[in-house]
Amino acid sequence: MANNYAVMVQPANSELGAEGLVVGDLTEGGHTITNEIVDKIRGGKTDRDYGAHAEEVTFTANRVEDDEGQEALDEAIRNKEQIKVWLVDKRVKKVTIGDAVEEVDGHDAIFGYSVVSEISKSFDDEEDTIEHTLAIKVETAKGALPKLPESVLNPSTAAVDFEAPGEYTGTLENKSNA
Repeated sequence: MANNYAVMVQPANSELGAEGLVVGDLTEGGHTITNEIVDKIRGGKTDRDYGAHAEEVTFTANRVEDDEGQEALDEAIRNKEQIKVWLVDKRVKKVTIGDAVEEVDGHDAIFGYSVVSEISKSFDDEEDTIEHTLAIKVETAKGALPKLPESVLNPSTAAVDFEAPGEYTGTLENKSNA
């Protein structure tokens, strides 16, 4: 289920301490690991062995105006820059972060450096989606992240800040200062 996962990205050249950017409105995705199979002929018979290893993270999201995660991916492919990616299991469980001794509430995740190999935008009368393909450099690493904020775990319950009449114009998603 797509609602059990979040994709976070961060330009590889981000400043130390910068937060990850959650890709908004994720609808589906996956992580693929492939190995090239190398054929060798031995004694008139075909022997097979592992060759080159490759990984991809792919996902589809509904287009969200001003989504920082979607914008970072678009900039990365246009500027041919590396981007870090985390595929995060949003289900909270006890995890060990780094070399810590004590378990805390957190999330299993995979992490990798990547290059954005494809972004495909499609639309019709019902949907406006973006498909992303991130080719992983070398391989991913498994790990854990501390518990994510509720706005990431359940974006539909994200808090709305109070505003006075006339303070903003536009919809919640596209409001601007009046």
